[in-house]
Amino acid sequence: MHDDLKAKLERYLPIRVVVKVKDGQVHGLVEHSFSMDWDPKRVNIFWSGKAYSILGEHDLDGISWAQKNAEEHKDEYVFDPLAEDSPIEVDWEKWLAATDKFSKRNAPFTTKPQGAWQLRALTAERKLKIAEAHRDSYAESYREEAELNNKIRDILNPPQPDEEDVE
Repeated sequence: MHDDLKAKLERYLPIRVVVKVKDGQVHGLVEHSFSMDWDPKRVNIFWSGKAYSILGEHDLDGISWAQKNAEEHKDEYVFDPLAEDSPIEVDWEKWLAATDKFSKRNAPFTTKPQGAWQLRALTAERKLKIAEAHRDSYAESYREEAELNNKIRDILNPPQPDEEDVE
């Protein structure tokens, strides 16, 4: 990325995007006028800074804005699209030069060679962590149940004196 482009993007920092793997392909969360959707070629740019609308001036925080949108969906990830570990490459020139409403909100992107694998690995790690938590919870419940069953068995079947002790 050249210095002129970096300078133009600075006023929007921090920037975030929301992406996921869908049908084996990386999709970006895009904003339509009144709804969100997934697209394999575009992604909404959640930017920070001052914005203006008919309601007045607003201070946008791209990080929390993206997080709120990602929380509503499953298996999505929030990335800084300018970071080295971002799974996508955004066409910043087209986004900055956009003239229509949809293109001003949603930038074209391409998936980096490792992008889909990176997201699939993150999803697998997330699912493993959930599975391990479930396993540990079930194991603890089993231990508690076994301990209770042993106590009940001891109450219902108290130890009998040996025949030698009786004589």
